[in-house]
Amino acid sequence: MNNVIEKLHLDIGLMMNRDKSKAYFSKSCKNKSELASILGVSISAMPTRYLVLPFSISDIKARHFAPLIDKCRFRVEGWMLQKLSIAGRAELIKSMVNNILSHWALSF
Repeated sequence: MNNVIEKLHLDIGLMMNRDKSKAYFSKSCKNKSELASILGVSISAMPTRYLVLPFSISDIKARHFAPLIDKCRFRVEGWMLQKLSIAGRAELIKSMVNNILSHWALSF
C-alpha cells in the first residue's frame, strides 16, 4: 500500500498527509493496528455524515434526514417573516425543496 501511495506521489505529485489521514476498517479486520502503523495513519470510526449528507453502510433511516428537514423548516420560517404573497411563498418553497431534494438524490 505504501508503494502505491509513493507511486501516486511520483506520478501525479499528490502527497498524502499522514498526520491528517485516518483509516477505516471493517469489523472483521483482525490486524487494524498493524495496518494503520504500516501506513502511518490513525484508526477512526466511520463518520455518520459527509458534506452534510448522511453516510451509512446500512439502510438510511428517517433520523438521517433530520438535517434536511431542519434546513427546510429554517428557510420556510425565515420567509414567513418577509412580506411575500401566498403565491410568492409557495414558489419559493417549491423551488427550495426541489433544489435540496435534487442535491440529495444526486448524491445517492
